[in-house]
Amino acid sequence: MIAPKEDQINVDQSQLLFPYIFTPLFSNQVTDRLDDVISNISPKATLFMAIDKLDDESLIRLLQKKADEGVRVYLLLGDLGINSDSVERLSGRCLIRCGVPQNGVLVLQDMGANNIQGWIISDHFRTHSLELSTSQCDDIYRVFCYLFWKKATHECMEQNVSASHIDGSPIGEIQLNDKYNLPEKFSEATARDVDVVEFGSAHYWSKDLLWNFLPFGKAKGNLLLHLSKSNNLPSIEELCNNNNVNVRFSTQRLRNILITSDGGWYLPNIPDATKVNWAMRIDRDQKNKLLDSLKAEWGDAEWELNRDICLGDLKSSVRFADSPSKVHDVVEKMSIDLEAIEAPNFETFLEPDFEELFRDQTQFDKDRLSYLVEYTARLYPPLLPDNAKIDPLVQQWNSDQEVWTENIVFLRKNLDELEQFENGLNEKIKKKLLQPLIAQQQKVSEFKSRLNELNNVDLGRSSPSHLNKWTNELVELDSEIKKRISNNQRQKNQTRKEIEWEDKCKKISDDISTLENKIVKQEDEIKVSESKTKETEEKLSKAEDNKQKKNIKKELDKCKKREKAAISSFDKLKIELSKLQSQRKELGDHFVHKNDESAEDGKALGIVLGNKEIEGRFIRKWRDEFLPPEGMELYSYDNKRWLVIENLEQIREAKHHASALNAEICAKRGD
Repeated sequence: MIAPKEDQINVDQSQLLFPYIFTPLFSNQVTDRLDDVISNISPKATLFMAIDKLDDESLIRLLQKKADEGVRVYLLLGDLGINSDSVERLSGRCLIRCGVPQNGVLVLQDMGANNIQGWIISDHFRTHSLELSTSQCDDIYRVFCYLFWKKATHECMEQNVSASHIDGSPIGEIQLNDKYNLPEKFSEATARDVDVVEFGSAHYWSKDLLWNFLPFGKAKGNLLLHLSKSNNLPSIEELCNNNNVNVRFSTQRLRNILITSDGGWYLPNIPDATKVNWAMRIDRDQKNKLLDSLKAEWGDAEWELNRDICLGDLKSSVRFADSPSKVHDVVEKMSIDLEAIEAPNFETFLEPDFEELFRDQTQFDKDRLSYLVEYTARLYPPLLPDNAKIDPLVQQWNSDQEVWTENIVFLRKNLDELEQFENGLNEKIKKKLLQPLIAQQQKVSEFKSRLNELNNVDLGRSSPSHLNKWTNELVELDSEIKKRISNNQRQKNQTRKEIEWEDKCKKISDDISTLENKIVKQEDEIKVSESKTKETEEKLSKAEDNKQKKNIKKELDKCKKREKAAISSFDKLKIELSKLQSQRKELGDHFVHKNDESAEDGKALGIVLGNKEIEGRFIRKWRDEFLPPEGMELYSYDNKRWLVIENLEQIREAKHHASALNAEICAKRGD
């Protein structure tokens, strides 16, 4: 094998210009929790809270505590199923109604009193909330009451009592000042009110959410976006092409806020037109307060959009607008090994232009953000011809190997028949052949092991002596297996006949025993009949009256007939017993197997003796040429053989095989 040539290609990327790219800032922002809002509510106050899913453990415990302290709590929740745990724990303490899907969180305190307060919170993880004015509290309280009394589907007022369906509102109509919090009203209101967005903050900002409320044409000024751990953040290239927008990323939880010239909107984290959205139209005073906090969050952001900046001016890591999820590190120098290629011809290999040959591999790549990239290029010479094919000798030996495998399969099939012999036997035969069957299973395991060894041999890379040895083993195995199959059939037939003999002997013996019992009973019956006859004769001899004598004679005739019938039955039983005893004697005391082989046994014996058929299947004339060892391959092209090697350590052995096969030694492409 000819060693490849190597060279280094240096590419200076420091002046590469990016039209827009995100660079890192530093942040020290701290977040709070919704718990703090509720913690500050004093006892004897009234708390109105609307939230879709109440599953925060600390918040549930805080509501329990406040209720126990005397705070009257009205809870408006989403689906009853997802709030079953909190409902069970808070029912009896709080007035709870469910069944109103919603986004964001609403908290109101002491409506109708002098200490009215209210907040809209993006979600329950933080209190970057919007504190509501008195008029806003009044407007949104009407919405809360409307949803609580009119739209909820279940109420839970008592502890340990299942939530009940609500048939209707216990109060009259509720007049709403604004309806944009209600389903199907929100998108319409924001689309109508949003003019030019001067400052925006967004937590979830997929195009299906944020962009519906922030048309690109209306974006102007600062836009702060949450940088989540998601690997599927959408591309914002279209937004970055708007030079009127400054964009920053923050990993902290953000509110969805749109600041416009007239005020703006405070939105839930995931606006949904089909649900209740706890949002609020921002007035001018709230706008000024929110701008202060947004500017603080802007200053705490971790990533900033830069436009028209050279790679050489980037100092650390960056994010690209088309894939903001991924961070790319910028380094001063990077060393990369390029994928090795083959020279198009030998002249090019001798005097190569590396930059031209590897131009496709040295183009700019986001994963190669380095001022200087040092590429190591490796060039191989022409090797095995592209049109070279596996040499016919390989195919021939593969064909022989397939036949060999077929022979193994043939023997395994016979071996399976031998192994399954026991499954076709009834329990009586199995019991008689227990020891032979155990011995046979041991032999089957031995045959399997020998067949597995023969199945793994490589014929083309062996020697004539090995081929002859393995072939003889196959013939011997075939003969042994078939002999055992034939012997099994013979043993089965013999055992079956022996069992039949035993069953017949038992039946005759049982019949003899039954007859002997009958004969004893019949003898007793004869004695009774004789006694009755004698007794009747004595009565006749003593009778004096003719009429009495006549009756006794009739009775005597009956007694004699019964006696005669009993003697006749006895004689028949004795004859039948004699026949059975003769049959039992003919069966003998021991079973004797007769050598009257059936046609099937003869056929099986013929197969066993048919060694010519066996030899015709397994014994053949092997080829004179053998394949090279594993790690070398034999090809042919243009009437010439090519012997491919993998490494230089094979060269000595390769020479021997190349000489025997009249082949040229070479290496494969890419080795």
